[in-house]
Amino acid sequence: HTRFRNVTGVQTCALPISPDPAPDGGRHRLITVDPAAVERFGLRRGEPDALIAARVAAAERYRTISWPTGQEEEWRRFPLAGVPQGGLEGAVGATAYAGTAPHGVLFGPLAEAVQAHPELVFHHLDGARDDALPTHTAFRALANALWSEGTFLHVPARSEISSPLWIRRH
Repeated sequence: HTRFRNVTGVQTCALPISPDPAPDGGRHRLITVDPAAVERFGLRRGEPDALIAARVAAAERYRTISWPTGQEEEWRRFPLAGVPQGGLEGAVGATAYAGTAPHGVLFGPLAEAVQAHPELVFHHLDGARDDALPTHTAFRALANALWSEGTFLHVPARSEISSPLWIRRH
């Protein structure tokens, strides 16, 4: 039996999005993100100023990026019309972690890691990198603006993890 450490309770967090009222300059986004609402979202969560600024920058960047049309090879079989629109809430269930991380290895909730070790976390969240396929950048900017839950694992160079680390979400 593996012993799990519960770190969050069941909660919901309203995401600052709404349906896009009309195509804007041919961008045809399904979701509109208000950068001011994104900033309030980060403030309510008590996030560091640098993270809030990164979220707002991602929301601003998202407003300038076109969604895929559905004609691109990687999107031909994915119905973009099925992407949820407006009124979404991010459901955050209970998350539990188990296992012993060796000295120097960080393993746990992303929200805690961004508070305790921002220098290690921010470059992974930096939406300005948008190094995905061009047709994926809108989704990446949206995710960087609105993430609410995740796990952070940092393994320093020349470190080893000899036993499993477990995550259970429910």
